[in-house]
Amino acid sequence: MAWVSACGGLWDFAQSVGSPLSLKAIGIEEADLDRAAAIAVKNAYANPRPIDPGSIRELLQAAWEGRRPGD
Repeated sequence: MAWVSACGGLWDFAQSVGSPLSLKAIGIEEADLDRAAAIAVKNAYANPRPIDPGSIRELLQAAWEGRRPGD
């Protein structure tokens, strides 16, 4: 998927310039991820993929850990 490649490329660029690569690095506590997921799904909006709390929570966990998109 092209969007995965683009996201990975942006992550690689951010790493190359020394940007923080995780939510943890910018001070987000892991204990706050459930609350953030609940907030994200509270107000539904048009999205190509259905938004559910479990998927959002997984996405936030990956971002908190600093995993490269697509890996």
